[in-house]
Amino acid sequence: MKKPQKERLERIVKQFVGKKVLIIGDVMLDEYVFGTTSRLSPEAPIPIVDVEKTVHVPGGAANAAFNLRSIGDETFLVGVVGKDEQAQQVKALLEEKGVKTDGLFVDPSRPTTLKSRIISQNQHIVRIDREKKHPLSKEMEKKLLRFVLPQIAKSDIVLISDYDKGVVTSGLAQTVIATAKKKGKKVLVDPKGVDFSKYRGCFMVTPNLKELEIALRMEKLDIKTLPQSAKMLLVHVNADAVLVTLSKHGMALLEKNGRYIHLPAPNVRVVDISGAGDTAIATFALALAAGADFEEAMFISTFACAVVIGKPGTATCSREELYRSIRETALE
Repeated sequence: MKKPQKERLERIVKQFVGKKVLIIGDVMLDEYVFGTTSRLSPEAPIPIVDVEKTVHVPGGAANAAFNLRSIGDETFLVGVVGKDEQAQQVKALLEEKGVKTDGLFVDPSRPTTLKSRIISQNQHIVRIDREKKHPLSKEMEKKLLRFVLPQIAKSDIVLISDYDKGVVTSGLAQTVIATAKKKGKKVLVDPKGVDFSKYRGCFMVTPNLKELEIALRMEKLDIKTLPQSAKMLLVHVNADAVLVTLSKHGMALLEKNGRYIHLPAPNVRVVDISGAGDTAIATFALALAAGADFEEAMFISTFACAVVIGKPGTATCSREELYRSIRETALE
């Protein structure tokens, strides 16, 4: 595969301005507790962490929105939060960034998903999840759809960010996809769980390798078997394309016409891969909205990922950092 001209990629990034992206999915708050460890607990053979600082950043669909706002323009986020402090924190972080949060609905029956990571001397010790994953009530699903459906026509592209926390029900996903098709809008899905049939008819689905294995109920998929397994998923969801993120092996794309593209990973030092998947699909979606073809969108997405995996925690990529990455980053 021939690499597009850097000037062409930079022109596409300039077209990010003015594009409106609608994101629907599971909103979370990521908490990073940093500290030092110098002794073991007398109560059990576990390290004692002396906390030095705590950092909060948007997670899940909120991280995808955060990424899009960092490199793009108008970003609308739709999801569900609890009636709690975490909801206020994630909303404040998003609004500070300029993400529109009118579509965040409060459901008192479920807490805002909070993922707490304890890190000492750059070593990830443990993660603690506080959440409830039951599906949305029919009443809450209707509330979301009443807000979402009019927004689809105003958006350039739609992104469903499903973390299997109960917000992206089959009814919600299918209604969004059907409405978007009528309006001539593309829907990209970042999937989770075992039931990918709820994404049927979307423009593109973007699993990682593990998610692909779960969806197909297969084990030990690899680069060699990827073209065939991606084809199986493509048929299953009746999409135009499947984009599989492969961590250290980059990403691969299969189009409906049978064309298969594999793009190597960026040759950069990896600090933390948290949130890299959100960066990949967010940037890919924005690139398509800005007029990129599949290959160009893959390259731009890869260069954005090169930025965020070089940072600790759930990070984002600014437009300036993306320009620099396009000019300077080599691929494996």
